[in-house]
Amino acid sequence: MLGLAVFTGASLGAGLATSGGSLITMRGLQGLGATVVLPAALSIVMNMFPEGAERNKALGLWGATGQAIISPTAQSFTVCRMRASNIGIQ
Repeated sequence: MLGLAVFTGASLGAGLATSGGSLITMRGLQGLGATVVLPAALSIVMNMFPEGAERNKALGLWGATGQAIISPTAQSFTVCRMRASNIGIQ
């Protein structure tokens, strides 16, 4: 629950960020919260599905959704490379 709270609070902070530095800081905190939450999700998948084809499919889907983690990192990089005024950050 702590990881989820950190991630949620950092998401709010990122949405309310008024500078590039605070946005990057909040995105880092989001990553920290996600680091705590993701192993719990894998544990749930492992316990929900019996060994065999069903579990393999579920783990494949879980792994594929892990690509969503790359997206916030890429977004942060893009924001840093763009002119901040284009997205309303002074």
